[in-house]
Amino acid sequence: MTDIDDRIRQALSAEDRALMDAIGDEQTIFDLIGRSFRGRMKALMVIAWVAMFAMFAFAVLSAVQLLAAPDVDSRINWAVALVVSTQFLLGMKMWYFLELNRLATARDIRRLELRMMANAGPRTGG
Repeated sequence: MTDIDDRIRQALSAEDRALMDAIGDEQTIFDLIGRSFRGRMKALMVIAWVAMFAMFAFAVLSAVQLLAAPDVDSRINWAVALVVSTQFLLGMKMWYFLELNRLATARDIRRLELRMMANAGPRTGG
């Protein structure tokens, strides 16, 4: 190996060690939620959380109005609103947890790549 290859390997090793320390071993669900608000999809995650809170509030309002409705027609309308808002909320939550799973999988792949690079010895030959 040449001197430049050794220097590159040493520099990468220092960066890899720092990255491994930053990544850590285990992440809780709260760590993953915090990570979802960083990166390229930050704005989309904020919009998704606002939409989920709005749908939850509308579902609660629909449930209260359903219980307080005086006639059958308004009960049917509020029941439909409750079902639709709940389905929308569940769909948004499923999408969000799929995104959290994607983040966790990408993190694990990076950790495996770093371990493979750390275990790889110097190459010989040309």
